[in-house]
Formats: sequence, structure tokens, C-alpha cells
Amino acid sequence: MQNSWDWSNLLAQWNRFILNYDWNVTFPPELAKSQWLGRPGATITQISQLEERLKVSLPSSYKTFLMFTNGWQWRLTPEIYSLLSTDNVTTFSDRYPHWLAVWLENTSTEDEYITDEIYRNNPRDSVTFRARYLKNSLVISDVGDDAILLLNPNIIQPNGEWEAWLFANWLPGADRWPSFWDLMQSLYQEFVE
Repeated sequence: MQNSWDWSNLLAQWNRFILNYDWNVTFPPELAKSQWLGRPGATITQISQLEERLKVSLPSSYKTFLMFTNGWQWRLTPEIYSLLSTDNVTTFSDRYPHWLAVWLENTSTEDEYITDEIYRNNPRDSVTFRARYLKNSLVISDVGDDAILLLNPNIIQPNGEWEAWLFANWLPGADRWPSFWDLMQSLYQEFVE
């Protein structure tokens, strides 16, 4: 497994920023006491059980994240309220069948016009999005401000990383990054700015 992702540093910074941000709320006592918004890291067994349950081999950046913290218990950004633990990750079609049906019904012909070249060359254009990829994408966050984070196993980078999405009802599709690590770095930068 590749170890080029510095989750310790990124999440420690994010954790400090969130704890010091003026949310106008009181943190639950256990989080306020521990001063850590993550969870204990997932075990190799928990990750293997998740992969077995979903019949996938997860990308390394996401696996190393889970080993560092098995989800996130507090608002990650204004739009994303928490990241799921290994017990709660599932496919979009299993978790949100009605949401999927609406997207597929309303975009079935649009997907045909997005060629591979257009899709590849416009990752941050949320219109350049294939709704059919929602079906087996993994839901890795709770729904926040009508937004969730997804991992898309339909687009795998040469290094084995899966495309990662910020998918929201207030976007015409999804903002896409080449990996979970790239998505998280970008969300952190946007959040602190």
C-alpha cells in the first residue's frame, strides 16, 4: 500500500481549524473533551470486510484514510457534515434508490453526448458528469447541505486511485477529482480560505 498521503498532518490541521471555527454551536461533550473529530482508525479486518461486502478493492488513499480515522464525526465543510465509518459505506443505488432514479430519468440522453475525451478533460465542470456512474459509486459521507462525497469505481487512474466526487443537488452534476486525497486537499483549502 502506498504511503504518500499524509493524513496525519492534513487531518490534524483540519481538526484544529474546525475546533477553532465559530460555529455558534456546542460540540458534544465527548468531542469537546477529546479535541479530536475523527474516530479510532479502522482495522485491516474492518477494511477487508467492507471490500468483501461491496465486492471492490478500495483505492489506497481511501484505505489509508480509514486506517487513520474510521470516518469523521463533525462537519467537515459547510456542505459535508460527516464522513462514514466502514460499517456505513454503501453504494449510491443501495442508499438512495429514489435519488438515483430521478437523476437517471432526467439525464439519460445527456450521458450519450459526453464523450470519454470531454469527460476526461473537464473534471471540475460539474455539467460534464455521467449520471449512470452514480449507481455503483460509494457513498462515503452523510448528506449535508444536499451534498455528499462519492467514490466512483468507474474511473480508475493508472495508480489505482478512483475518481472522487462532490455531488450535490445545487450542482448540475458533480465536481470531480482524480482521487479521494485530491478531493480532501481541495475541500480543506476551500474551507480555510
